[in-house]
Amino acid sequence: MSASAEFVTEITRVQRQLHAFILTMVWNPIEADDVLQETNLVLWQKAAEFDSGREFLPWAMRFAQLQWDVSGPDLAKLLEAFGYAVTRQKGSHLRLTTVEGGEHHVTVPNHDSLRTGTLNGILKDVAEHAGLTRDALVEQMFG
Repeated sequence: MSASAEFVTEITRVQRQLHAFILTMVWNPIEADDVLQETNLVLWQKAAEFDSGREFLPWAMRFAQLQWDVSGPDLAKLLEAFGYAVTRQKGSHLRLTTVEGGEHHVTVPNHDSLRTGTLNGILKDVAEHAGLTRDALVEQMFG
């Protein structure tokens, strides 16, 4: 596999930031090292797909997220930074509410691992309420 010099420069440049991002998800330095290694393997496999017209770090962060399972309780904790708090639990779902920027509710499955589509849907909903793009929200949450 051949990677462009730009890709090599970018992947090298973002290692600390990518590790810090992963550490906010897994909260364990040893596990963060493992996730970073897995992420780097995927990034090298996807090197040909990298669009040099886009920011490298957000692109790499998306792959890092896919290498780690986010639980419902972990997501609820991360959303506290945006004013969300658990206001109800019904069955296997948590209802989170914020009053920042107007009242807003999101439902988060109280599961050990959220499916990527479910996580992305929740993040898009929260980002829209906060007046952010999903990528900007992810950077604020994990960056």
